Amino acid sequence: MGKVQSESLLAGGLTRAEFALPVSTEASRQQFASSAVKLVAAWGSDRLDVDWEHPENAQEAQNYVSLLRACREALGEYAAQLAPNYYVC
Repeated sequence: MGKVQSESLLAGGLTRAEFALPVSTEASRQQFASSAVKLVAAWGSDRLDVDWEHPENAQEAQNYVSLLRACREALGEYAAQLAPNYYVC
């Protein structure tokens, strides 16, 4: 059996400063998601790893969840363009 090649696009860091502002508004979350999908497409990546180790409060945690939702929706739209009859969960 041949070797399966896998590429990841990683976004994240350990500090609050790296994520607090980019995830703080709906517009910035949508921009992040859009940019991530463009990078996935350009680099031929097969996954996106978004890692914010330590949101400091409930609002930051909710913003992080909203960012992940925006990324998931954007990746789903991209996948639908590649394989329109394939369901991505």
